[in-house]
This record gives sequence, C-alpha cells and structure tokens, in this order.
Amino acid sequence: MDMKKIAILLLSGTLLLSLTGCGAPEGEDLSSSIASVVSEESEPEEAPSTALDEGSSTESADSKAETTSSEAASTPVPVVPQTMDFRCKVVDEEGNPAPNIMVVLFSYAPTEVQPDLYDMFTSGQSNQEGLTPLFADVPVEKMRLEMSNRSISHYAESGREEEIYISAEEVLASDGIYTIVWHGESYREASEKCPVQMVFRVVDGEGNPVPNADITFYCSRNPAFEGTGKEIETDPNEPKLTAGGWTDADGRYFYAFPDESSEHGRDGWGYYATATLDGKTAEGELIVDGGYTELTLVLE
Repeated sequence: MDMKKIAILLLSGTLLLSLTGCGAPEGEDLSSSIASVVSEESEPEEAPSTALDEGSSTESADSKAETTSSEAASTPVPVVPQTMDFRCKVVDEEGNPAPNIMVVLFSYAPTEVQPDLYDMFTSGQSNQEGLTPLFADVPVEKMRLEMSNRSISHYAESGREEEIYISAEEVLASDGIYTIVWHGESYREASEKCPVQMVFRVVDGEGNPVPNADITFYCSRNPAFEGTGKEIETDPNEPKLTAGGWTDADGRYFYAFPDESSEHGRDGWGYYATATLDGKTAEGELIVDGGYTELTLVLE
C-alpha cells in the first residue's frame, strides 16, 4: 500500500486512540513520526554521483579544448616576405615581346618631408623574349616602373619613358614574372628613323645571324684628340660607362642618334663593342662613318 495512505490511516488511528483515552508512549509524538515518514517519501531521490560521471565530464571538456587547439594549429598563418625576386616581361600592345626596352624600378621610400618619395632600386633591359634580368631582393612595398627606349641617345622623344605604379601583392601573384605593356614604337622602328645609326651585327662562324646576343659597348675614340696626344680619360678604378642591348632575329642591334648634331654621333667617334652568347665572345671597334655604320662580330 502507498506509504501516504498508511500514514493517513495511522494518523487516524492515533486520533481515535486519543479519543478513547489511549495515547502514544510517553515522550513520543506519533504524529511527528508519521509526518516525518510522509516527508521522506515525498522527496525525490537524487541520482548518486559517481567518480565515473565526474571523469566523463572532465574528459569531455578536455576533448573540446584539444579540438579547438588542434583547429587553431592546423590553420595556416600567412607568411609575408620582406623582399622578393622577380623579372619583368615587356610586351607591345599586341602581346608580342618588346626587346631593348629599359625598365627602371623605384621602390617606395617615404619620408616626413617627402611622403610620396620613390628611390631608384635597380634596372634592366628586356631581351628578345621581352624578359629583363632578375630583380633580386626588392623590398615588399609599392613600386614605380619606368620604361624607355635607351637605344636612342639622349632620351629622344621617341624613347620617352612610360611609368606605371604596381603593388607588391600584384607582383607576388605573378609567379615571378610580371608583365608590363610598352605603348611606344619598337626600339628598332624608332632607331631606323634616326639620321645616325650604329649597328652591331653578330653572326656565327658560318655567317648565320645570331639573335639574342648580348651587346655592350663604350666610347673608345674622340676624333678631337687625334694628333694631340690626348686620350679619353677614364678612371681605372671605376667601371666604364657602357650601353647596349640584344640582337634581333637578323642578328643586329641598333643604337641611334636623333639628330646629326649629336657630338658622339659625328664621324670619327669610336665605340668598342663586345658580343656574348652561351659562353662565346666576340669584340671589335666601330668608327662612325656617315649616317649608317655597321660592325660585324663573329661568334666562334
């Protein structure tokens, strides 16, 4: 029988005993005992706490912490380089390689006085594939690139520079070769329009043209010194001032003067040239003679 019902019956019996003169034993309150029984029965039993439950809870918390830590560790942290190496590829408006275009790289170097200052960092000239030499250890900053046709003396209007601004992010996304567009005339077209042209032609031992040979030359003769005993003064401790470029498909490289009044383009001036390719070298001197002078260098 339900304990509550039993307690009620007992309580009723106690009252009945009281009315008939029969009470509970001295010092004992039967009603209190019965109430205690009812109270104990009415309270829900608590589930016992075990060491196993506590361990499971701790392990669950530790597991969540380890998962969070593992996810954080597996998330890649981007590494931003301090410097970068890359080449420029110069192309014309149709996407063809544009050779013999000088590219000068300026890196962003602001100061309080000149917040928009760019310092010249390096330079290089495009070859027949349109590629410049490698620009190494370039600071990861904004950059300015200037392009010009340096194969025309004194930076003639036809060789004036174009400039573009690029970000380090653009270069880093280019996989080491950043493409830029030259909108002016090709170096060859501009040179052939000039009144004074020096041409360095490179051939192999059988007389075949050698494209993409590297040409460098420096001034070796001043006709004003002839008969005077004077020579062009150079500092033996300093490198000679040179110019040059890369031979075209027909084995020729042009260097031109925009007008006949250019002193260094007058008859009698001499230029010592060196052609190199694949470890082979050829040297010779070109003496300006008229509007078109060609020197042939044989690589053997």
